[in-house]
Amino acid sequence: MNLWLSMHLNSPEILLVCGLLCIVLIDLILPVGYRRCVTFYLSEILLLVLGLLLIQEWNMPVQSLFSGHYVFDNFAVGFKGMAALLTFLVFAYAKREDAFSDYLSEFFLLSLLSLLGAMVVVSALSLITLYLGLELLSLPMYALVALKRDSAHATEAAMKYFVLGALASAFLLFGFSLFYGLFGSIYLSQIAMHINIAMLMSPLFLVALSFILVAVSFKLGLFPFHMWVPDVYQGAPLSVVALLSSIAKLAAFALLVRVLFNGLAPLHFAASPWLLFLGLLSLIFGNLVALMQKNIKRLLGYSSVANMGMVFIALGLSTVTGLTSSAFYLLAYAFMTVAMLGLLIVVMPNIETVDQLKGLNKDHPFVAFLFLLVLLSFAGIPPLLGFDAKLLVIMSLLYQGHLFMSILVVLMSVIGAAYYLRIAKAIYFEASEAPIHFNASGWGFALVGANALALLGFGIFPNGAMMMVQHFF
Repeated sequence: MNLWLSMHLNSPEILLVCGLLCIVLIDLILPVGYRRCVTFYLSEILLLVLGLLLIQEWNMPVQSLFSGHYVFDNFAVGFKGMAALLTFLVFAYAKREDAFSDYLSEFFLLSLLSLLGAMVVVSALSLITLYLGLELLSLPMYALVALKRDSAHATEAAMKYFVLGALASAFLLFGFSLFYGLFGSIYLSQIAMHINIAMLMSPLFLVALSFILVAVSFKLGLFPFHMWVPDVYQGAPLSVVALLSSIAKLAAFALLVRVLFNGLAPLHFAASPWLLFLGLLSLIFGNLVALMQKNIKRLLGYSSVANMGMVFIALGLSTVTGLTSSAFYLLAYAFMTVAMLGLLIVVMPNIETVDQLKGLNKDHPFVAFLFLLVLLSFAGIPPLLGFDAKLLVIMSLLYQGHLFMSILVVLMSVIGAAYYLRIAKAIYFEASEAPIHFNASGWGFALVGANALALLGFGIFPNGAMMMVQHFF
């Protein structure tokens, strides 16, 4: 092992750790009145520098680091970059969230710690590193959900998330221990060398794979392991929901990709029926239940269940095309969700139900237009980014000969469009029941506007984003 090479290529994580420690110390010695502002700007600067480091590492040769526990490749660099960008956006929006303004310093610091865990997961090449990275991501998330200590809803959501998250971690660890017993190694590269077709007939292998898939389904919130999703989405602060919908899901997806396509490379198709089945169940259940929701945050929670179903369906194809389309869909979903939650945080933080958005276009047409862009992207209406993501998944299904499943995905997408367009109808065609108070000023609003407009720009010109995702693999 070349330690200096490992340290050099691992410089983004080292920078994040050192920057995080410095920000913690500065936050401790500053007067209370200055903590939130200084911590915010230092965190954003740290993320910008982190992004620049990752850009420099793009397209460099693949390297195995730290005696095979860590890997440096485009998939790791790309997903780290996307996670850093999403965290940067969430921080910019969170500064405007008055609901937990007293805890903003803690929010920034815990979020950076979760980001570090996500970065460890996407570069992990051993079972131990995968598990440690996931726990480093999850433990601060439990605290973030309960950050509003005076809120009974937040406390209840945090307890449910913690208990079910701990159960998922136990499932994952048990599956990893069975893998170690089967292959005698914790390194994914060595597991791939020793695996063979006879393993498909081994009950122990199928049990281990099942436990890992169940654990990842918990983390992504797929049906029937979604029980925590609507309550956490409703009870947690909007900024925390944005993190759960972005970097947490990116890390869980990366873990599954590493296990299936690095560890089980010769037999990755063994998980295909499970992925397709869970994906279809989630797609159907999430869309049907979301139709009945009036609370926007619960609606977004069940929408998350349906969208993660689409990710699993594409991943279940067990081809490079399916892998690319699932990654593209996940990234598109993350940016759409962050844009929607950013609008709610920055513009109208007190909105809870769909009815409260009635008549928004009459008084605030530009804000209504931004909402419309995000909603149409979620619904998969061209020429927005959501349409390209759905089209890529459907084309991947058709390319593999899954005609019936393609038709089912289209039908579910039409049903899904109904509850997004219901919100658009309230905004444009219904009279307001009460005056809508909102704050649309400052660079936070400019950033969320750029986020929403980017969905239109990348929807019209998707080739650059698609080619970038293709280079991940």
